[in-house]
Amino acid sequence: MTSPSHEHDHHRHDNHNCRPPPGVVYLTIGQDLFSVDQYLTSMYNASLHEYLVTMNNNNNNNSNNNNTTTTRVLPRRSDVWPAAFMVYSDLKTLAGLATPTDYGSGVEYANGLAELTTSVPVATTTTTTKIDRTTHKYINKAGLQIGLWLSGSDGCRSIVNGTCTHQVNRFVDYLAGAPFYRIFVRLGYEFDNPSFGYMPDPIIYRRAFRMVVASCRQHPSCYTKVQWVWHSWAAGVQGKDTTLDDFYPGDMYVDWIGVSIFQQVYHRNTNTQSHGQDSIWSGGSYETLRDVLDYAAARDKPVLIAESTPFGGIDERLTDAWGQWFQPVLDLIDEYHHLIAMWSYIDCNWNAQPMWNGVGFGDARIVKNATILQLWRSAVLTRTVGYGSLETYCGEKDDYITMNVPQSTPTTAAFVSIATTTHWSMQLGMLSGFSFVMMIVLFAVLSWGMRTYRRRRQTYSTI
Repeated sequence: MTSPSHEHDHHRHDNHNCRPPPGVVYLTIGQDLFSVDQYLTSMYNASLHEYLVTMNNNNNNNSNNNNTTTTRVLPRRSDVWPAAFMVYSDLKTLAGLATPTDYGSGVEYANGLAELTTSVPVATTTTTTKIDRTTHKYINKAGLQIGLWLSGSDGCRSIVNGTCTHQVNRFVDYLAGAPFYRIFVRLGYEFDNPSFGYMPDPIIYRRAFRMVVASCRQHPSCYTKVQWVWHSWAAGVQGKDTTLDDFYPGDMYVDWIGVSIFQQVYHRNTNTQSHGQDSIWSGGSYETLRDVLDYAAARDKPVLIAESTPFGGIDERLTDAWGQWFQPVLDLIDEYHHLIAMWSYIDCNWNAQPMWNGVGFGDARIVKNATILQLWRSAVLTRTVGYGSLETYCGEKDDYITMNVPQSTPTTAAFVSIATTTHWSMQLGMLSGFSFVMMIVLFAVLSWGMRTYRRRRQTYSTI
């Protein structure tokens, strides 16, 4: 697989899908409430320490009659807030969104994450987005990235045959009123991961994806706020003759394409080739990752790194986590700078979570290693954008698209119709009414003219 041409650098800045200019990357942190809160505190603590060191150096320079001083502004906690947060839920229960839950991987609670970046409490009894009534701006400018499990092919079938329409509507209602500036939904995330149960029936996955998106787009607030993400695990599509195309819902339904990055980048580092079939190195390859990135490039879709962590753990299986994992990921972002526009990092101690203990992820917290922490702050935080950046690069969607999807059976394909903007729909409606009236008037005038003409002919014939 060849590297994408840099001729793609002209890719447009699409603010309707929050796609920033090339080179701008949103930072997202996950994936449970405790880990996110711990990350924010550790980053803020590090920035305060750096501030204190600078101030002490300035004081020492002044006492030594050295006029060399460094100007520093006292850091604010909001300086380290990311652009968005990660959370997980499932369509069957919708737990972890308006109410907390623990799947065994820490507390998932979207509304709780919202309260980390705003002083305005988020009530669990309402889904109304908090808006400043004087400026009409969202009080919370953070984004949310949701991984929504659809319960495999059986769950997708329930969506298509209409037996879980109520849950789809509940999800749409949550999205429409959730206290976040923008929401990125990974619908049926890692569809090509055999563990998640979508491989048996790619067609039903595709149709379920379309129906959920269509349901959201019938709701103006959901349509405006939500970006739909088609998320591949980027470790290769298993199954005979099965390809990415088999799962792709279509450009109309996909706003972003997501990839997971765990072990794939190890295969680019020659220092890891000798590990052979050791499980830490066997989750996909650099080529399987490139396959998905190039697939996105061919469709001009922005890419988000939807899940990522240095599999094996910092200072555990990895002896040089920065050189083996972090730097290769940064190199990949630089190489695909026209394409990759969001990086979601999972900053947690996987070993402390029952679901993941013993799986092999290890402890991936940035703060665990002083060198990693320093490099993260100097090489990552300086080249990604954080809190408030979605407001900068996300415009309002001018074209309100509605998709009419009938209550279908497994054999009924979804019919899609695209409407114009709400404004233009109203204008066209008014125009149609006016045209109808004019047609009646014209018909009356013509009828009157014909009757007058006949009477005159009769009059003339008797003369």
